Order: sequence, then C-alpha cells, then structure tokens
Amino acid sequence: MSKRFFAKINSDTKEVVEVLIYEGVTPNFPEGELWVETFRDGSQRKNFAGIGYTYYAEYDAFVPINSGTDSSRVLNYTTFQWDPKDAPPAENPDHYYWDDDYEQWITLVGPANNGGYDNADLLGFSTTTPNKLWNSSGNVVGVAS
Repeated sequence: MSKRFFAKINSDTKEVVEVLIYEGVTPNFPEGELWVETFRDGSQRKNFAGIGYTYYAEYDAFVPINSGTDSSRVLNYTTFQWDPKDAPPAENPDHYYWDDDYEQWITLVGPANNGGYDNADLLGFSTTTPNKLWNSSGNVVGVAS
C-alpha cells in the first residue's frame, strides 16, 4: 500500500502545524480544517511540507522556513527556496559560501576574522588546488604550507 502525506495548515498564518501519514485509507479531515497533500519527491507543491513551512495557496507551494534573515535571503519563485539576495561571484563560485550575518559571499574560511583579515580578504582553499590560497576575488594570493 502506498503512503500519502498531508499537512495541516493554520488558516490564519498559513503555517504548517502538523504532517500526517496515511496508508491505504482515504483521509476524512474535520470540516473547517485545511489539509493539503504533500509529496516526498517534491513533484507537486514544490517542496515536501514540514512543521513551520508556509503554504502559498496562490502558487500551490510549500515554502521552508527562511534560513537567513529577512534581508539576507529572497524567495526564489521557481524553486520556492530561500536564496541569498546576491548571486555568487562569477569567478570560482565554489570557493564561497553565503554568510547571512554579513549578507555577503565569503571565501572558504582559512585564518578567519581573528587572523586580522577583513571579510573581503579571508583566504580559502580549493580542493582542486589544495596548495594554493585564494582571496575573495578568486585570485591566488599564496601557497599553503
């Protein structure tokens, strides 16, 4: 028998407050409650619902909790995921991660802030060139020992 998943939606906040699994039965939900089926593979409603997600009825999509701050991330209306507000650097984008506190892309941390570097000068390491140090502009600035 196949499992079906349903999310209970708070009618005021549109927040998912419960997710239930039904196996082999057709659920009969109480009148006045909003329950929406959710799919583990995301084939419908964009994302599998989780507690705290928001249901956007106008897009028929479940949206996860914003993992950043209100100003550091924006909702991607294609994937319905929260993306960094700025695109990653075009050159060597895999050398960076998004920092929600600073609201900027930062290189993979080497010496970190306590090493006396500004965020823009943090050094990172590349897995393809592990002996080289890169700055936030994607330029080789030294050799790791």
